[in-house]
Amino acid sequence: MARWRNKAIVNLLENSTEKNDHSIAAKEWAFSGEVIDHFVSNKVCQLCEGKNLRYHFKIKNKTINNSELLVGSSCIKKFDIAVFDENGKEIFGSKKSSFLQKKIEQKKQELMLEQIRSLWRVANPEEKDAIEYYVHEYKNKTGFSPDDLFDLFSLMEQYNTEFTKVLFKVSLRSQFELNCLINMPEHERDIILPCLSVVQKKRFSEKNNQEKKEKESNTTNKILECEHPSFEIENNRHISQIPIFKQPPSPPKKEYEPFHLPDYATCSICGEFKRWSCSNPFKCRECLNKIHKQE
Repeated sequence: MARWRNKAIVNLLENSTEKNDHSIAAKEWAFSGEVIDHFVSNKVCQLCEGKNLRYHFKIKNKTINNSELLVGSSCIKKFDIAVFDENGKEIFGSKKSSFLQKKIEQKKQELMLEQIRSLWRVANPEEKDAIEYYVHEYKNKTGFSPDDLFDLFSLMEQYNTEFTKVLFKVSLRSQFELNCLINMPEHERDIILPCLSVVQKKRFSEKNNQEKKEKESNTTNKILECEHPSFEIENNRHISQIPIFKQPPSPPKKEYEPFHLPDYATCSICGEFKRWSCSNPFKCRECLNKIHKQE
């Protein structure tokens, strides 16, 4: 801790008008409001020289023109670098921490929406409607459902649109959304997993392991039923019964919200029961891609 603090004090005094008292020098600086997201944690704080930063916060010196430093949020808080809210009022303590975290989330959303806008500009009219619906759902739930996000990524890959997965949030608030992620084909789920938070990954892992254990238990029970037929006494005689596998109950029918169409449908072109395209529920992805290529 002392080494970290000593480095920060030296760098602060070197870049300030005040050269002796670091507490006075710190008052020359204020957070500019700008956050830089580097997407990977490989940057260095220009005050304490701490490594593995993903976010840089730009601070500016009020007494020296064009003097600025890129630092981590810890240095801003520990050296009392001034932070002002949207109304120009200086904030302190927990409000300062919350405000800096809010600026991070705003920056991530801004960058994410810009990538979606790039896709929207090149998409066809039907796909634009789907994209607008996905964004509307994202704003309502502060995250994309697993299926919606996979379709969005598929469109971006189709149109060679650059996107950064760590900017996109997944909504797993409902049990339905969590089950959607668990029941997705593995190659589709692998595309979504990098977008999950640490808490979401833990929740998914626990639920997925529970599902696997239940399936293994059901399979074992069926094998035992087959190998050990039951017996009953009728008129003082033992009658062996033919083992009958228990049929699993039919899954309840899903009630879809407006605009939320089923994941699988019969394709109007090839006639097969496949996963449908996000932009057209009557055509499977393979057939729709062929149409786009011909066009």
